[in-house]
Amino acid sequence: MLIAERLRDERLPRQQRTARLGVLLAILLATSPVYTRAQDDVPPAPRQEPAAGSSTSSGSAQEPVPDEQTTSTLDPGTGSMADQNNRIIALRWGHLSALSIDGFYAHDTNYRNSPTNAQPADAVAARIVASYLVGNEREGLDVEYRPDVLVSQRAQDYQFGASLVNLHVLRPIGESWVLAIRDSFKYEPDFALFGAPTITLNSTGGITQQSLLPSGTSDLLNAASVSLSYRLARHDHIGFHVQDEYAELNNRTGSVKLPGIFYGSNNFVGGGVYWTHSIGPNHEFGVAYNYDRQIFGVSQSQYHNIVFNYRQKLRPTILLEASGGPSFHVYPNGIPNQKTFVASVNISKKFHHSNLAFLYGRGYEFTGVITDSYHDRYDAFYTRVFQEVWGFELGASYAKTHVTQSAQGVSILEGFARLSYHLSPHWTLFASFTNSVFTRKTEQNVDRNFITAGARWSYGSQRGVQQ
Repeated sequence: MLIAERLRDERLPRQQRTARLGVLLAILLATSPVYTRAQDDVPPAPRQEPAAGSSTSSGSAQEPVPDEQTTSTLDPGTGSMADQNNRIIALRWGHLSALSIDGFYAHDTNYRNSPTNAQPADAVAARIVASYLVGNEREGLDVEYRPDVLVSQRAQDYQFGASLVNLHVLRPIGESWVLAIRDSFKYEPDFALFGAPTITLNSTGGITQQSLLPSGTSDLLNAASVSLSYRLARHDHIGFHVQDEYAELNNRTGSVKLPGIFYGSNNFVGGGVYWTHSIGPNHEFGVAYNYDRQIFGVSQSQYHNIVFNYRQKLRPTILLEASGGPSFHVYPNGIPNQKTFVASVNISKKFHHSNLAFLYGRGYEFTGVITDSYHDRYDAFYTRVFQEVWGFELGASYAKTHVTQSAQGVSILEGFARLSYHLSPHWTLFASFTNSVFTRKTEQNVDRNFITAGARWSYGSQRGVQQ
């Protein structure tokens, strides 16, 4: 959250549009009908493995659930937005669920995000996270609305458009085919001020990577996909998919634009095919081909990828997921083509009261910075619970984009630490520290630190809630 000087008569069209979006979402939450088929009234959906190209286990006779398809160069089942929608619902009124209300004090060491003239600021802020859920695993609509208000000695700042909308439909066709349609929309400002970590454990115990946004920016992202999977045999599946991903990165009012960052839009349109073979419920491998056409500003280029996937639970508490293969980037107008590789490696270990995870990814999907080439991203995360009332999180994320003829390489490093104490099932005290560093070879580094301390109220147990 940027602590910025913003006067009411200086609102830009984008703030107006996002404010209108917030009002529309609020109306949706208040007026949408509560009728839906209960999850207990429909047949259980087939089990979905989190790995790329995953399918039913070797002993399952159910239909496979098609994997989430996005423009990612990596596993067909891994999407940049798919894993960001896991939530724990703490309060229910029909389908409307209020997850939490936060109030806290914040200190920002560089509220204008300036590389040469850092100016600190203090503020008090409040945020509400509300969720509307309707449907079940086979078809449903999820809406998450996150308005916030911040008051500092400089000015007032607010965001009424921060939101997430997720729609999914899974339909069996005959005995061997399954059709999946998904669409995810997300608008988010840079939430570093709120101590929002870039990597967390989600409500299902999996790992969620958030966009690594540069300080002082906001992004709008929409990912749509249609996939069709076919069961060749008990242990073998093939799938076909098409996808479209639109990303837009903008500088927020009052923040200094960062050099080397492309502010604008980017669009991927593509498709592919994959095959997977299951050795057991937690052991599988496969291969996939993916094609993407990128529209970057006024230029267009193509990506061709062949990716080999492997997933295995090495021990009951250790999970390995790895993908990789050659990638070819074809530029227009005689620009030399690029030959490289894409890869993804995730290793997670679960202890009795803690979790540890290391992740590496190389691709070209949106990860917080728009570019017409590849990027590398590294993540590390550790969480620990003490005496069932204290919670501690420590993590770091680093992303580096590659230099091209139309884009300059930049790197973003963000580290965070969070401490929480659960007073009761309704109240939690928390404190966090976040450090963000933006680097470009020919420019001075932009350093920014955030310190927050406050309280959270929710109805029901909050332990394990990640935002």
